[in-house]
Amino acid sequence: MSGSISFNSLEEIEDAIAQAGGDVSSTVTDILDPIPLPQPVEVADAVSINIADLVDDIADLPATQAVADFLANLDDLNFARLEGLLDQLPPEYRRPDATGEVRTGLSDFLQIQVEVGAALSATARVVNTLGPDAIAMQVRGYDFAINEQYNDVESGFSAIKVLPADGGPMIFVIDGLEVGSIADTVAAVDLGGLQLRSAAFQAMIADAVEAQATLGRGVQFVGPSLGGAVAQAAAYEAAEALIAAGVPTAPGTVRLLTVDALGGRDATEALNGGTLDPAVLNVINALNIRTQGDLISRIGSHIGESLSFQAVDANGSAVAVTAADAHVNVVSLLRTLPDPTLFNAGVRGAPEEISGFSLVANTLGRGVADGYLAGGERDDPNALVPLQVPGDAELLNNNTLYRLDADSNGTLDLAVLTSQPVPQAIADLVL
Repeated sequence: MSGSISFNSLEEIEDAIAQAGGDVSSTVTDILDPIPLPQPVEVADAVSINIADLVDDIADLPATQAVADFLANLDDLNFARLEGLLDQLPPEYRRPDATGEVRTGLSDFLQIQVEVGAALSATARVVNTLGPDAIAMQVRGYDFAINEQYNDVESGFSAIKVLPADGGPMIFVIDGLEVGSIADTVAAVDLGGLQLRSAAFQAMIADAVEAQATLGRGVQFVGPSLGGAVAQAAAYEAAEALIAAGVPTAPGTVRLLTVDALGGRDATEALNGGTLDPAVLNVINALNIRTQGDLISRIGSHIGESLSFQAVDANGSAVAVTAADAHVNVVSLLRTLPDPTLFNAGVRGAPEEISGFSLVANTLGRGVADGYLAGGERDDPNALVPLQVPGDAELLNNNTLYRLDADSNGTLDLAVLTSQPVPQAIADLVL
């Protein structure tokens, strides 16, 4: 991918910074100095899980040795290893258990709301990588002000708060699992619980309550993968907090839209004494979209109904995909969601949960998370990982306007405006 702007002289740098309203004297020095390229986060040997501490719990699980081997190599978490563990589970643990998806008050979204919401789910990582100077963005033709960024190094929780220009609800976009992140890997094993217990997550819930109390436009949570599980929990926690605060609510006051989400019901129940309040669920309008063949959305139970789509190629033709290719398949989603025929062919119904995965996570997840926190190993916030940006990206206007055509079809999917030029080291991560 291309599009980054290079400067060949001091005068070009000064002109660019002056045009963007920056401080020339201090910033030129920073740009002229050699910029060390950030290195990927090293996970190997960083997730220090002592299997001996969990041996009693592991002994009570199916496929004991396979589970122990899986936990001992969390630094290599990938789809092949998940499928390998699945193959080791007894047949009865490859099927759903008694706790299926839980219904909410509504599951009613317009097609355009699903299309834009799904596109929004991919924006948090781009915005957070561009940094605190990101001030506005356009997603599938809709404009949003970027009001807040949330980041917690210990848990890996990362999200943004955006306000639609068209008067819609305040939206909180929660990032998914970042490849190479120690914290995200542990959070995934804990079905999102590690992130739900973070101060940054609680700050986001407080902001959601304040937004509804002051603006009254509703609030919405979106997220993909791990971020989808956290979004499901966030929708419940926000609805619960709104009721507790006496803020007027009705079905649909809190909206929830996820993409190929890890199930969020288990972690949410763990926060709430093992049960969910029907009165709180009634406030939520929820939909979890997924691509058929996705494995992640079969781990854990969901809050809200699910809608599954056949994977398609750029021409809209059905294709067979692996579990890895099915997960957050950008080409398939961008082709399906705007197309009435493909969209209406989606099938409602809970994905076939893999109960053995949920059993392992619910039995061991909190212990793994506590061991990680006690061990002291953390992601290095300065060791940024280059984004796996699909399609074609570019930086324009003196590195203050980021544009992305995610499926390379000539249509702009995302644009982000920054108040200051994006440093080249960051540009290298997002292009």
